[in-house]
Amino acid sequence: MLGVILGIAGIVASRRARKADYRKDLPATVGFVCSIAGIVVSAVTPLFALIIAVAQSAIG
Repeated sequence: MLGVILGIAGIVASRRARKADYRKDLPATVGFVCSIAGIVVSAVTPLFALIIAVAQSAIG
C-alpha cells in the first residue's frame, strides 16, 4: 500500500517538474516512468503472494 502511495506522489512530483521546466527534461520523464513501474510492482506483489499461498495449500 505504501509503495502505491509513494508511486502516486512520484508521478505528481514528476508532472510538476515537467510543467516547471519548459525543456521537458529527461529526469522528469525517468521519474514518471519509474513511478509507474513502482505502482505496478507494488500492486501486483500482494496478488502474486496470494496466488502462491493458494497454490501451496492446494499442493499439500
